[in-house]
Amino acid sequence: MKKSLLIFLIMLVTAFAASADAAIKNADNHQVILKAQDKVLKVKNWQVGQRIPSRSMKAANRDALSDALNVAGGNISFVSTGEYPWVVVTDGDLTYAKSGNAGVASSTSTLTAIVTVNRTSYLSFKFMAWGEGTSPVWDACEFAIDGEVQFSYGARKNNWETHEATLAPGTHTLRWSYIKDDTLHPEGDFFAVDQVTITKDVEGTRGDVNNDGKVSISDVTALIDYLLDGNADNINLLNADMSMDGIVSVVDVTSLIDYLLSGTLSSETYTVGGTSFTMVPVQNGTFRMGATEEQGDDATEREKPSHQVTLTKPYYICATEVTQALWLAVMGTNPSGFTGDLNRPVEQVSWNDCQTFITKLNQMTGQTFRLPTEAEWEFAARGGTNSKGYKYAGSNNIDDVAWYQSNADGMTHPVGQKQPNELGLYDMSGNVLEWCQDWYSAYTTDALVDPTGPETGSNRVYHSGCFDYPAHGCRVSFRYYSSPTYAGSNRLGLRLAM
Repeated sequence: MKKSLLIFLIMLVTAFAASADAAIKNADNHQVILKAQDKVLKVKNWQVGQRIPSRSMKAANRDALSDALNVAGGNISFVSTGEYPWVVVTDGDLTYAKSGNAGVASSTSTLTAIVTVNRTSYLSFKFMAWGEGTSPVWDACEFAIDGEVQFSYGARKNNWETHEATLAPGTHTLRWSYIKDDTLHPEGDFFAVDQVTITKDVEGTRGDVNNDGKVSISDVTALIDYLLDGNADNINLLNADMSMDGIVSVVDVTSLIDYLLSGTLSSETYTVGGTSFTMVPVQNGTFRMGATEEQGDDATEREKPSHQVTLTKPYYICATEVTQALWLAVMGTNPSGFTGDLNRPVEQVSWNDCQTFITKLNQMTGQTFRLPTEAEWEFAARGGTNSKGYKYAGSNNIDDVAWYQSNADGMTHPVGQKQPNELGLYDMSGNVLEWCQDWYSAYTTDALVDPTGPETGSNRVYHSGCFDYPAHGCRVSFRYYSSPTYAGSNRLGLRLAM
């Protein structure tokens, strides 16, 4: 019955694909979604076609704009500039910001907000743009992100619409502009904006579209409903983006259905500057972390005591260590000591260097790459829910899976040459040490759920072992630490997670 219903939903997706795609308009690479609303607001203050007298265009202060534009709980700060700046308009229960021409040529008004987001986030606002012109060269209502125009209207109906866009991690300048450059002085043109909100730092499980704590058929129907009617009030757009491309589309519906049929997420491949890398899904689960039985006498005090860890959310981890080619594509330089083959892992990078690299990579891709937590790293190295309990990552025979002291000839080697582990991950034992996100601290016997380490510390953790470590230093539970500023070793590299 469950499979039959899923097949029916696939047919439904196909049937409605054309109408859903028509409701989603992507502007170049800016991942913009534009949806028309049915509601028409009659503005009491200034009707369409009515000239806006210059005396009414008194600039609203920052607090008034904030109150008018933010949704409940919002804290975005807005600044109004221009010859005829933005004013606050009250119409019944609605309060919003509005600008327009005052019957003169070359009038301008700009509304600006600077926002910072820590991970991929979603911007949404309502707007109404009216102009008698037919060209965006004049009487233009524009919205831009970081100087790149997302839409520009020279003539538009008096209807409220909703605009949504994806914001990559970082700081962004949002700009709403009314620009008039015409000698005919058409009267009554305006640009109105309301309900600006940014959904940021949203945690959740990919696929849980309706935020009920599980991934099921109801999430497929919720996603289809969103694509057809554009109402995002009761869904989580970050969780709905199954393909992690920053766009919620029919592709995500098929990915969600595939996930429900197979029970697994699919790998995702990304390309930056001609260099591709693959992120492998890791299903959530429970395991024992640290000096487990198969580690035997090789386990150090830093790995004791073993303890139970539960990871409640699936995540992605890179199939390989970050290569010199990828680092070069993002940073423009190669700090590695072992050169000659860009498919070797990057090394001689500090934890702080890794954070800079990841920030730039996220800005280039619009994704939310990061270092894995220590628990995520070890769970993945052990093979996740597919673990066979090996001592090293993928085998009890270290030569099958690792470049280490006895076979590496004192140097790193191109990634992916040894056998992968149970999840298809390469070099989780040996080649280079891999930084984790956590501050270092001693283990306890406490059972942990989604641990991220202490809030502060002096040293960051790394795992994996490396090309000049003996076999006992390349086990899945091996851990050590260094200052986050330390990059002096050609042993230190990284692996991405998200």
